[in-house]
Amino acid sequence: MREQERRAEMERFQAEKARLEKEWATDRAELEREKTRCRQVEATAKEEVTGERVKLEAVQTEAGLAKEAKAAAEKTVEVLEVRNSSLASSLAKAEESVRLALARGPGSDDGVGGGGGPKTSGAREKELLAVAMEAKEELGSAQESAAAAAAHAAHFKAIAEKNEECLKDMEAAHAAFQSESAKTSKRAAADYATLQAKC
Repeated sequence: MREQERRAEMERFQAEKARLEKEWATDRAELEREKTRCRQVEATAKEEVTGERVKLEAVQTEAGLAKEAKAAAEKTVEVLEVRNSSLASSLAKAEESVRLALARGPGSDDGVGGGGGPKTSGAREKELLAVAMEAKEELGSAQESAAAAAAHAAHFKAIAEKNEECLKDMEAAHAAFQSESAKTSKRAAADYATLQAKC
């Protein structure tokens, strides 16, 4: 009777041992799978973060270039506006000189007498008219250049503003992605630690 009890006890022990070994092997296999999954999650997260960072840096560079182009265009507009103002002043003076010369008439010239007055006065009027026409042409050309530069400046300003808006969106998305990636990595690490504790 005692031998039978001992044998039965041994069989129970062997069965329990086999069950525990089976559970341990199952948990160990699950642990290895979880370890692999954790490594994959971390690797994927790193790759994605790197990819997002590269995109962000590209947008930052583009935004910086757009700002520089905008500043250069605005500076060109400023220079052309100053030139326009100077040319407008020169044109006004030239037109005033022509007006005064025409108002004085041929006989009012202060040149040498003896019939030289009218000829000299006519030459002076032609000279003043030529100066006025040249100033007018220069002003027209400068105004066209200023208008073109202003259009370029407005274009670059629109690009810069769009890039800045895009950059803000990218930075917000990047921050959110990093936060979510960190949470995912922490969850995977916690799952792995739990399984490791079981084994």
